[in-house]
Amino acid sequence: MHIWFNLFRKEWLEHRWKLTSLCVIAMTLFLALGYGEWEEVPQTTLMTCIGFAFVATIFVGMAVSAAEPSNGTMSFVASQPVALWQSALVRWLCGLGVILIPIVLVGFSGLLVELFDPDSRSSVGISSWHAIISGGVMAANLYAWIVAIAVNQRTELRAALIGLVVAFVLLPFSIWCLAYYDGPMNSRSSRDIISPFAVLGVMTTPLSGFAWMNSADQMRKSIIPLAVIWQMLVLTMLCGIMTLRYGQLETFRQRVDRWRQMRKVGELRPPRTTSNTALVWLQWRESIPVCFCGVAIGFVMFVVTSFPSIQGLSLWRGLIPLFLMLTTAVVSLMIGAVGFTNDLQPKLYAFWRSRPIAPTQWFWLRYGAGYAAIALFYLMPVTMFITGTAQQHGEVWLLAFLPLMSLVVYSWGVLTACTVRQPVYAVILAACGAMMILLIPEVFPVLRPVSIGDLLWQVEHRPLGRPVYEALRGAAVAVAIAFSVSVIVTVAAAVSLKRDLHFRV
Repeated sequence: MHIWFNLFRKEWLEHRWKLTSLCVIAMTLFLALGYGEWEEVPQTTLMTCIGFAFVATIFVGMAVSAAEPSNGTMSFVASQPVALWQSALVRWLCGLGVILIPIVLVGFSGLLVELFDPDSRSSVGISSWHAIISGGVMAANLYAWIVAIAVNQRTELRAALIGLVVAFVLLPFSIWCLAYYDGPMNSRSSRDIISPFAVLGVMTTPLSGFAWMNSADQMRKSIIPLAVIWQMLVLTMLCGIMTLRYGQLETFRQRVDRWRQMRKVGELRPPRTTSNTALVWLQWRESIPVCFCGVAIGFVMFVVTSFPSIQGLSLWRGLIPLFLMLTTAVVSLMIGAVGFTNDLQPKLYAFWRSRPIAPTQWFWLRYGAGYAAIALFYLMPVTMFITGTAQQHGEVWLLAFLPLMSLVVYSWGVLTACTVRQPVYAVILAACGAMMILLIPEVFPVLRPVSIGDLLWQVEHRPLGRPVYEALRGAAVAVAIAFSVSVIVTVAAAVSLKRDLHFRV
């Protein structure tokens, strides 16, 4: 038994500050969204749980999957007198707990608010339990899929990229199944052909919690116990896959990659003529997977929103803005915080310091290449593919808000990567900084004139009689605020890198 205790203690020492930080972020987001509008606490609780489940799952799964190989400690773990499957199981369970505990904390906070709200005592706690179940099932399912697929990746950036792809494969499929699951059941063809497949998809994918909570008729309520059992079997199977694969220092794919690299040694091109061209070429090669991922995200969103059954789904219409903002934040954090952190690893950083390249030169080229990848291969495809959907639902202001939000989040990610140099903590601190800029003005009415989102929203939804030039002036103020914050944060990151100022976590 002492072996299990020591394993859990090791994970506790590694994850305790991550858990504390994630709980603070989740509660801050809950308080910010619900401040002054506590009559909407059910919606606030649900949005917080779903948003947290989408973002935190990718980055916690990234750490669980790739922290040991990236830090070079997998050989040490394998040499210990403990079976690898035991270490993997404890690591999987602790990562799951780090994700679920903040969701439960938010749900119970919503319950307390409902208890003191005289208008909601007729159904006290119902909406909070809905939020806990929906967000918890989504987080657990996404986490299990991501960790099972991304385990043993060599870098956190690869694991985060795989997690983002997995999320964008599972969530649209879940929405498609949920659309048919919530559709009319009186058609024989729909009941006999579409419905069984849709029910199986809903039972297996992350949005099964919504189906459980929204089951209206007796027929659907009767399959809830079966859905719970099936979901547990899926999680157990994915956990087993992760524990069996954990610790494979050289997978089949890595052996194939090594063989290909050995064949290409004789095909190397001549060296680059200048350091600038060499750095640009390097950043382009590193950004290729992220670029393809961004184009694929935009295309998937276009395909998903093209289905009439999904366009009519009220859940999807309500989650479009949240989904777009969370995805943009994840991509920006991935390229900013995680990408920069990988380049600032001790051995690689020592290599850069020994080259005839100034740190500031490397920084600005790296910064520009990273945001160019976001703008060209994520923001532009998403804008092209979702313009029609945004016009249909009156959310055109998002097309201007997403680039500004991406710039702010990316700049904060670069600053935290240069000052902390640990992927998960860099992501957490970057998220806190971006939330401070983007959410605090939304919370306090006195700061509403400097809210980037509110200024852009008023351009499209300006009050009757308000001149257009005033709304456009507000949009100019929003752009100026975003650029000012980004410039200040980026210059601070450049100075910290040049002087090698960073905190050890």
